[in-house]
Amino acid sequence: MNFETVKIGDGVHVSVNGVTSAAFARECTGGGWAVLVPQIAYTPDTLEDALAMIATDLGDWYTVAQAAEVLVEMGAFDTAPPAQTVSKWAREGLFPGAMKIRGPGGRGGGGSWRISRAALVEFAKRREQ
Repeated sequence: MNFETVKIGDGVHVSVNGVTSAAFARECTGGGWAVLVPQIAYTPDTLEDALAMIATDLGDWYTVAQAAEVLVEMGAFDTAPPAQTVSKWAREGLFPGAMKIRGPGGRGGGGSWRISRAALVEFAKRREQ
């Protein structure tokens, strides 16, 4: 079968003739792969309501510079760590679920990290210990 793959977050989607699948594969912690298929969770009446529900479910996500400031607000640091340091921590896996966002086309190096509030809370808790 002839298809391309598209990496979105930590999932790998299939794209055929420019149409990207809703289902995706994600590597399992213990090895192997899981195929995840989205299911209908809500049926709001308007697109605006649907998008608001999706946005609410996503929670809060931050750039590395914003994450550094949030870590100060959480009391993990007195001053914000440099953005390069926060990027390094994300690369090293210290923020579980952090995602690397790539530019148009999603190819090549570069890109920027997005870190969830939940990952920042866990990181701050670990620093307290």
